[in-house]
Amino acid sequence: MTTRLLLVRHAETDWNLEGRYQGQSDLPLNERGRKQAKLLAERLRGEGIEAIYASDLSRAYETAKIIAEAVGQEVKALESLREVDTGVWTGLTFEEVESGYPKHLREWRADPLRVRRLEGESYLALFERTKAAIREIVEAHPEQTVLVVGHGGNMKCIVLDALGVGADRGIGMASRFAADNASLHILQYDGDGVLIETINDTCHLDQLPTK
Repeated sequence: MTTRLLLVRHAETDWNLEGRYQGQSDLPLNERGRKQAKLLAERLRGEGIEAIYASDLSRAYETAKIIAEAVGQEVKALESLREVDTGVWTGLTFEEVESGYPKHLREWRADPLRVRRLEGESYLALFERTKAAIREIVEAHPEQTVLVVGHGGNMKCIVLDALGVGADRGIGMASRFAADNASLHILQYDGDGVLIETINDTCHLDQLPTK
């Protein structure tokens, strides 16, 4: 019983361009992001998508809706697919976090898996809730192709879990592969494990002009 998951990171927002932590802020796509989502929708039109799940945050849900309209499906929003809650870091650049919260940043760097952002969430919490959400989706859709639209943090957690890498090792490996805006990652789940077909495919965006 194989389930094929098409995993998509949301398309671009203004804060992506500005290098700001978005966390669980509810930002919409920018104009370039909407163009990215439409190109991705065309790419996915022939994939036989039978169900669509998305984070309930606007940037992911809007990306999913654009694809859903192209493939004739509805979107089911899940809070469990939200990005990690970055707490007081939300809206800040890394430089602003560094200057405004130096003590906390040192504590976080010492244990980035378990130390949560001030008023936010830890990467361990993100890993566990994302892993649980994906397992529920896979179990609900045997022998189907399912689209899941989330965030960069989700994408990395899902791929690391597919590789059999636990959260402790995964925190050190997450920076070794990209999860760009509007990128596609394809995984096949069956009773024997997970086959990774594609990671961070953005060829559908080649026709967009450079920023």
